[in-house]
Amino acid sequence: MPSPYCAGDGHNLGNWIAKKNLTDLTDTTRGRGARTRCNPQKDNHVPLGALAPFNNIYQGQCASLPEWYSGNGCACGDFEDVYKWKPRFCALHRWNGNGFCTALGKRRLLLVGDSTMLQLFMRLNNALNATARSSCTCARQLFFGMSGTLMGRALGRLNYGTHWVPLVKAVKPDVLVVGTSSHIFGSDVFRDAIRSFAHDLDAKFPDLPVLWKASPPYGCGKAILSHYPDEDFWSTHLRPLYGYPEALERDHFVRVLLGSRVTWFDFKPMWLRTDSHPGTWAHKGSWKAPARPIPDSRNITDGFSFRGGVSLGARGDCLHQCFNGPIHYQLRVLLSLLM
Repeated sequence: MPSPYCAGDGHNLGNWIAKKNLTDLTDTTRGRGARTRCNPQKDNHVPLGALAPFNNIYQGQCASLPEWYSGNGCACGDFEDVYKWKPRFCALHRWNGNGFCTALGKRRLLLVGDSTMLQLFMRLNNALNATARSSCTCARQLFFGMSGTLMGRALGRLNYGTHWVPLVKAVKPDVLVVGTSSHIFGSDVFRDAIRSFAHDLDAKFPDLPVLWKASPPYGCGKAILSHYPDEDFWSTHLRPLYGYPEALERDHFVRVLLGSRVTWFDFKPMWLRTDSHPGTWAHKGSWKAPARPIPDSRNITDGFSFRGGVSLGARGDCLHQCFNGPIHYQLRVLLSLLM
């Protein structure tokens, strides 16, 4: 008897298991196939407005988008994902481009956030284009709005984008996917930003369906973790290479404050995949740095490692996902939420 489809957070309990072959899910999860238009140049800044008629907004295309624009997801060297997530008591919908377009229907989907949200947008667009028999009929119903802090102002380091409200007014989406975390420094500042978002959401878009994207996972390691980090783990694995405690605190605050007003877009199993970040693979596994706390939060952003106030760039990037890695798991969860 087949397992029922996962509901709520039921998909979080399970294991990463070896695929029988690398075509188990889709060609877009394979190392070579996932490097669609990955350009080796180092400039990762997004040319805002270049792909859409609105400033700070991308529109999906019935063609692959250049994934190198998003973080350092293409700097993963020889990494090739050979695992898939198997929930223990339920099943997620298998990824299929036509199935996603059917689930989306005629709705417009707007993703708003920082570069980790841009990675999801790029991966979704390119997975639609790469899926067999997909005519990518719904790709142009996808939009990404650049808003690193949601507030359109500096709340940390490397802030960019605009306030989220004009983005929604410009696109007029039927579903909004939103999330922020890494570019906002300090718990109090983060909470104020979320309170502001909640106020504007109720005042300006009371009927707009919203999916809140959980904090992005980051941590650099050589193996898949066997269990979610606990107190013993954090006694030896601290920022800037790992950031789970802060993410848990922030996600808890959002879930309590926004409550049933949003649907929680969670992908907790990705926190076990510390092997799928550019910082692990930048030097083909040779790069190492001691896990250590950094008391001054101004020296940390996006999971990057800093030394003497100077960023180590992709070598320390333990936040962005390898495009040929488990970021594809987010697509399966998103598909389930839209059905």
